[in-house]
Amino acid sequence: LKELLNISIIVTFNSAETKELDQALLRKGRLHLMYKFDLLSVEDATVLSQRLGLKNKIINPTSLADVYNLDESTGLEENEVKTAGIGFAIR
Repeated sequence: LKELLNISIIVTFNSAETKELDQALLRKGRLHLMYKFDLLSVEDATVLSQRLGLKNKIINPTSLADVYNLDESTGLEENEVKTAGIGFAIR
């Protein structure tokens, strides 16, 4: 289809390992370019965090996604549930 319409198709996906990818994607003539993004060093992540105006201290190598979302809640934090009598809970 790409050659018939004379267009380029860009596909992005995330995978920890190339062995997890369908081998059809890796055949000759299919995959022209692959980028691998490693974790940012503590120094690079700190510089980026400061440029973004974030105040969090970075102590481990970190992904770009984690640097950009340092100040955001993941929604997975444990909420302390306080009971307010029978049948009621306050979060």
